[in-house]
Amino acid sequence: MFSETRGVEMTGESNEQGYYNLVQLMPGTYTLGVQKEGFATQRQTGMTLEVNQVARIDLVLRVGGIAESIGVESRAVLLETESTTLGQVVQSKQILELPLLGRNPYALAGLAPGVRISAGMNDLPVDQISTA
Repeated sequence: MFSETRGVEMTGESNEQGYYNLVQLMPGTYTLGVQKEGFATQRQTGMTLEVNQVARIDLVLRVGGIAESIGVESRAVLLETESTTLGQVVQSKQILELPLLGRNPYALAGLAPGVRISAGMNDLPVDQISTA
């Protein structure tokens, strides 16, 4: 797997059934390449991974020459079917330009759908840990 965002290549191997698991990938855009001697190389480009996302990429190898290569363009998964967790990426522009009361980073959680922020005095988002 190649990270188009960071320019770093990661490798892994599948088991006898062809299942593979690449963990702890940073958010970004990736290209997935699969190769096996006696089969045509498969490639899927433009895969975007977000925070806490589980992506299932099923590729089928077909018999072919080693020099043969096939490219497949991909778009982001519209429906997350592999996990029940929710996550959202807060862009650096939002962090720098949105008004945060007291620069409290917990207030950024309110940008994600389904998040209910604890309210303190004057209904301002507060850090429950450091509140006396």
